[in-house]
Amino acid sequence: MAAGRRREVGRRLRRRFLVFSSFLSSLLLGESHAVGHRCWRWGWRWRWKVTCLGQCNVLFYRRLLQSATESATSRHAARDMNKSFADFEGRPSSAGRSGAAESNSIAQKFGFKKISEEVIDECKSTAVLYEHLKIGAEIMSLTNDNENKVFGIVFQTPPKDSTGIPHILEHSVLCGSKKYPLKEPFVELLKSSLHTFLNAFTYPDRTCFLVASTNLKNFYNLVDVYLDAVFFPKCVEDFQTFQQEGWHYELNDPSEEISFKGVVLNEMKGVYLEPDNILGRVCQQVTHSQKLLLSYRTHKYYHPSNAKIWFYGDDDSNECFRILSAYLDQYDKSPVSNESRIEPQKLFLTPVRVIVKYPTLDLETELALCFLDHLLLGTPASPLRRILLESRLRDAIVGNGVEDELLQPQFSTRLKGVSEDDVQKVEELIMSTLKNLAAEGFGSEAVDLENNTGSFPRGLSLMLRSIIVAEGSKAVFCPLIEKLILNNAHCVTIEMQPDPNKESQDKAVERQILEKVKSSMTQEDLVELVCGTRELRLRQETPDPPEALKFNGVKVLQHDLFTNDVLYLEVVFDLCHLRQDLLQLIPLFCQSLLEMGTRDLDFVQLNQLVGRKTGGISIYPFTSSVREKADPCFHVIVHGKAMGERVEDLFSLIRCILQDVQFTDQQRFEQLVSQSKAGMESCLRGSGDAIAATRMDAKLNAARWISEQLGEISYLEFLRDLEKRVDKEWPAISSSLDAIRSCLLSREGCIVNMTADGKILTESSKYLAEFIDAIPSVPSPGTTTWSSLLSPMKEAIVVNYVGKAANIYEAGYQLHGNSYLWDRIQVSGGAYSTYSTLDTDSGVFSDMSSRDLNLLKTVDVYDATANFLRELELDDNTLTKAIIKAIGDVDPYQLPKAKGYSSLMRHLLGITEEERQIRHEEILSTSMKHFREFADAIEVVKDKGVVVAVASIDDVAKANEEKGGFFKVKKVL
Repeated sequence: MAAGRRREVGRRLRRRFLVFSSFLSSLLLGESHAVGHRCWRWGWRWRWKVTCLGQCNVLFYRRLLQSATESATSRHAARDMNKSFADFEGRPSSAGRSGAAESNSIAQKFGFKKISEEVIDECKSTAVLYEHLKIGAEIMSLTNDNENKVFGIVFQTPPKDSTGIPHILEHSVLCGSKKYPLKEPFVELLKSSLHTFLNAFTYPDRTCFLVASTNLKNFYNLVDVYLDAVFFPKCVEDFQTFQQEGWHYELNDPSEEISFKGVVLNEMKGVYLEPDNILGRVCQQVTHSQKLLLSYRTHKYYHPSNAKIWFYGDDDSNECFRILSAYLDQYDKSPVSNESRIEPQKLFLTPVRVIVKYPTLDLETELALCFLDHLLLGTPASPLRRILLESRLRDAIVGNGVEDELLQPQFSTRLKGVSEDDVQKVEELIMSTLKNLAAEGFGSEAVDLENNTGSFPRGLSLMLRSIIVAEGSKAVFCPLIEKLILNNAHCVTIEMQPDPNKESQDKAVERQILEKVKSSMTQEDLVELVCGTRELRLRQETPDPPEALKFNGVKVLQHDLFTNDVLYLEVVFDLCHLRQDLLQLIPLFCQSLLEMGTRDLDFVQLNQLVGRKTGGISIYPFTSSVREKADPCFHVIVHGKAMGERVEDLFSLIRCILQDVQFTDQQRFEQLVSQSKAGMESCLRGSGDAIAATRMDAKLNAARWISEQLGEISYLEFLRDLEKRVDKEWPAISSSLDAIRSCLLSREGCIVNMTADGKILTESSKYLAEFIDAIPSVPSPGTTTWSSLLSPMKEAIVVNYVGKAANIYEAGYQLHGNSYLWDRIQVSGGAYSTYSTLDTDSGVFSDMSSRDLNLLKTVDVYDATANFLRELELDDNTLTKAIIKAIGDVDPYQLPKAKGYSSLMRHLLGITEEERQIRHEEILSTSMKHFREFADAIEVVKDKGVVVAVASIDDVAKANEEKGGFFKVKKVL
């Protein structure tokens, strides 16, 4: 990501390291004190400050001897995963992830095999290494009670040259994916998710994607976003993303000069403008050929066979494996991990290139090197650092030490402000100091200081101390200096000398390149480049929200989202003018449209055709209160989906279903009535709280009254009666179904909602216009007034669920300013009641509980809610955590289909983006004052609330005995 942010992360976090050996059943946590700056860009390794003119700068660099090992790669991957998280307090969790045996069983269920397991006291975690059986991907799971859950995935991405393609690809895969097709989902996550860490970065040899969150749901969402980004990025099919993130020519007018543009290009130009960077190549190398970039678009290294995956924290292993398997199972094993393997650089016996092989560093040696690094340079009193500071041969030490995060560790000492005449003196001083230390060793005080300062966790300190006690510090550290530094011919010294003309020369070279490019273009090429520049800029500046269009008087909402060549369609018909006597036939009308035939097709043939040509068609009623309006909205929604090549079939079949289905099959209709009745009876047995909630609301609110008539107890009673009447009254019933269709099919109030890729939306316009033209334009007969409500009497429906509700708007309460009260109550964690709901459109506030042993006591608890809120005290920390949770729950993660549908719902209910923003701001401004205000508002529930209990006969009888005739009994089942 941005160079400044990444440098800051590096400065702040690089002192944490993880020694990780996945193939050896040992994983230890510790800390490294290597000081210095690093730039993870295109294979470059060093970053340090140079500001003085007239002086040269020296980097003394030696590469430590290490050959390639699989364990080193695993250690590096794990270290990347964990380098950003310093809080390892806790214990191996028994309440978070599943136990060992259960986890292994879960892993096998999802296709993973446990390789090794070990409890690690240093980080109070249980580490388990898994392998995905199908493709061989390795997953390290570190389970503990840390709520800051971490996920990371690392790919080996060795660069083929210095053009920066791995870096460009890292940016590009985060610019939208199959499931998350926004232009910049990474930016949206930064702005809106509950992450504690969110980033990606490119090393010289690998690319890492890391996320962390304390919120479980948000954490899994972040994991899913990242997995979809790396495995199914939009960029592989969208060259403009590579142009935007990498580089492109920009030309606004043929008469103007061409310029370079691009995120990574500008980022790296900024990095290499600083004279303290090693300019081993010219910046123009990022502007590689499009052919080269296109060849990398296969992002072949982003394959799970080439990945190391990491989970850390108290999350559920079952969900981790489920999410991973959903992605990994889509792949077959690939040899790409062999292709991406990084072989050690061939080592020099002398500055001349002579090859020599050295043994691999073992874990003990690597730990000792980290210890040695601190002894040499970790404090101002460390001998090498002290001598360099006292030498006056430099302005400052700007970076140094052991850097062990790549395949081959290296040791370097970097100074700035060194006079050109003193370069040789600096190198000689470094070497002579190291020779003295190799001969004499370190004082016991320095070793003890390192053991006791907490630089290493207790376990590592004990391990190293045992080695030192057994062999002596001189025996441990002096041979390392001798062998790995002094006698290591694989060494380079780099001088950087300031040049006041360098920047202008670089700009001149770049201008020459651009002039050459432009002179080679024809006039047609220039015009095409101008058009391309404008097209890219338009794309970059176009916001994501849907656009509303008009087709022959019908409003059309379009959502340009990546849907993998699928069109999601909703056609909404207004039923606000339906006769009330036809209301309860609406669910059966919707079923009949899909389960009766036409003149030419019986219902089986019609359903087979729908299944072959589309992804499915459904029809259902929708009703809701609309804030500040007396009448509810009432619609029938036709939903369908189809692949882009089947869009014409989708519109044709929906038209056929709506207009050609015949309501003449009495036998089929009788079957639908019987099936609906049986389904309602089954549903009511298991949904007592929903029954009670809807029944209460139906006594207070017209929209909920309609819902209750169409899907609750009243509807069940209607079905029972209808079942008896069908045979005698079929002609009238059939005629009623046709009357509903005549009322339904009108352009008046019709809305079409479409979610798909822009190309599909454009191609669908012709079929959409034909579909709308086939809908009659019937004047509205006027809006029906839905005046009926259920009786406000207290009911006991013979399962103990009990609820109480009232309309707080009718009592004078308003949602405004800093008093968005449902969000306030949600923030409080559902205080006092089992759960509470507020329909913010109608104002109905409800308390609900389930399986109560004493119905009247529960009602008393509800009545005391206002006093409870007045007396409630929450500390700032608890309130802040609750606010964070509420914010995270306001806008849950949605697939493109759901995003388009949610936008439609907001449109139907008149909810604006401004109102949604106000809602967020009000949640964030929640204080205890708002709970007090709400307490006054819900007093109306106590005084005027209706009560519904879905309970056993015995419990109702007992309640009526205690409080004479409190409930009116209604037997349903």
